Amino acid sequence: MSDMHFTHIEMFLYLWLLPLLALLFMYAAGRRRKELAAFIEPGLLNKFPLATGSAGRTRRFILLCTAITLLVISLARPAWNLSETTIKQSGRDVVFMVDVSNSMLATDLKPNRLERAKLAMRDCIEKLAGDRVALVAFSGTASVKCPLTRDYGFFLMMLDSINTTSTGQGGTLIGDGLRTTMEQVFDDQEKQFKDIILITDGEDHESFPVQAAQAAGDAGIRLLIIGLGDEKKGRRIPLTTQDGKTTFLKYNGREVWTKLDGQTLREMALATPGGRYLPVATGTIDLGEVYQDLISSAERKELESKTIKRYEEKFQIFLGAAILLLAAEGLVGKTFLLLFFVLLPLISPEQGMAASPRSLVAKGNEAYENKKFSEAEKLYNEALDKAPKKYEALFNKGNSLFRLDKFDQAEQTYRQALFNAESTKSESQCWFNMGNSRFRLAEQKDGLQAKLTELQESANFFLKAFQLGANQTQAGHNLEITRKKIKEIEEKIQEQKKKEKKEKKQQEQQEQQEQQEQQEQQEQQEQQEQQEQQEQQEQQEQNTSQDNTKQQDNSADPGKNQEQQKEQEQQKQDAADQQTDQESDNLSEQNGTPPSSQNEIQANETDKQQDLTKKTVEAILEAEKKLQQMRNEQMRGRSAPVDKNW
Repeated sequence: MSDMHFTHIEMFLYLWLLPLLALLFMYAAGRRRKELAAFIEPGLLNKFPLATGSAGRTRRFILLCTAITLLVISLARPAWNLSETTIKQSGRDVVFMVDVSNSMLATDLKPNRLERAKLAMRDCIEKLAGDRVALVAFSGTASVKCPLTRDYGFFLMMLDSINTTSTGQGGTLIGDGLRTTMEQVFDDQEKQFKDIILITDGEDHESFPVQAAQAAGDAGIRLLIIGLGDEKKGRRIPLTTQDGKTTFLKYNGREVWTKLDGQTLREMALATPGGRYLPVATGTIDLGEVYQDLISSAERKELESKTIKRYEEKFQIFLGAAILLLAAEGLVGKTFLLLFFVLLPLISPEQGMAASPRSLVAKGNEAYENKKFSEAEKLYNEALDKAPKKYEALFNKGNSLFRLDKFDQAEQTYRQALFNAESTKSESQCWFNMGNSRFRLAEQKDGLQAKLTELQESANFFLKAFQLGANQTQAGHNLEITRKKIKEIEEKIQEQKKKEKKEKKQQEQQEQQEQQEQQEQQEQQEQQEQQEQQEQQEQQEQNTSQDNTKQQDNSADPGKNQEQQKEQEQQKQDAADQQTDQESDNLSEQNGTPPSSQNEIQANETDKQQDLTKKTVEAILEAEKKLQQMRNEQMRGRSAPVDKNW
């Protein structure tokens, strides 16, 4: 022992109690003697048992005073064996960039986006572990409100003071804010140990934020981006007038609607090494948990170091000696016995029961750790038979089913555990594991549409886990992976639809081509038939023309034909006259008709023959006229219809 040191030397003031105790002991002893002397004769006083116990009381008083002295010494915390210890202060440089544009006044987060961001940063500061922090407010311009410091009180004071008027220009220029932070806050000595926590709604006015994020990544700065606001519908921006009325921001006579631009923020996060984008949207976030998961656990640099002197404390020796002295006289024996009976009921009787639900769950956990998942599932089922609503058994059974690739059953089990969850953290874990199960279930699906449906449900589960506030880092990470997978599948579906549309179009074109070919073949066949008909018609016309030519040749000498016709008619008439004469003779002979009547009959017959001859000559002249018309029409290139009645 060397260089004894007392940390709380003021505790020795309690030693003034010892003289007071001694005076009280002496006063009590004297008063006891006086009282005994009043009842007992002086000769019998030394023989009385109560009087002979003064030596024992004196011994206990001395032990008590010694114990008190030892207790006071232990309270003074004696220490010796001086040693020197070097303490190194390590950490990271963390800059909080918060958007203070008017769009952060939107009320899709209560009370508004800016106030919710300030609350999240305050929660994060409470969990910092020696890191240096800085505060940058930005909108149309950027302003450094707090440089890198470990004075968290000053940081919180500046955080409370920021609002939408903290910068001199409106709008949102995220890229310019990043460039200002890199130039005015960080140094260029090291390209690591630097983080920027960017809290914004992502609406940027052409400041090239992705390029600025790439420059930050090249400088070794990691971006952790918190996206606030409704990404689908958006909200109007409320403003308070001088008379206290609430109106909404307008531009060119129209109300301005602001919504989260998640796509830009995702691209910015991916442009930096280890960057993350956490889409809070209209949910909640524990920024302190994000810090512990992503920043506190990351590699840290040495900020400063100092050497301190430390003594090895030895108060335990004096405290133990005091307790032994008190126990030696039985002053604390009853206390120990009382504590034993008080603590005895706290010993769980289930420790000795092999078939209790708790013991079965414990055995199942042991089998799960040894990767005996089937055995673990059986043990959890046995525990659930005894306690059907036991959360630990349900949740761990779901884990076992997940490890056995029974993802559908695992999700159902997690859902049962969700109904029996006892805390928000437990609910978040159930949603998170349900998301993992549905994601793995999507991998087993064959069709792209089936995969897309399962992945969309998985994303909803991860989002619910993220919004509940527990395990936000992993939930946000898995949510981003799922959304990226959904986007890839949607692109594949679009490509497949385009391909199917193209194939359908090609098939339609092919069918149209086939129909066109069939139509052309049909037209060719019809043309061939028409050609054959035309050839037949031409052949008929040619035959008709030949007949007409013959008739024309015959009609070329109408006088001769007429003489021949007259000769033929004369011959016919002579034959008819002869036959008539014979019939007349026969009739005259039979009937006795006079000769004058026969002459009249012959005259009538002659008139009829002349009429017939006249008609025949007219028919021949008409035929010649028609033949002349046919020759004229042939000379014009078209065939004339043949009158078969000529």
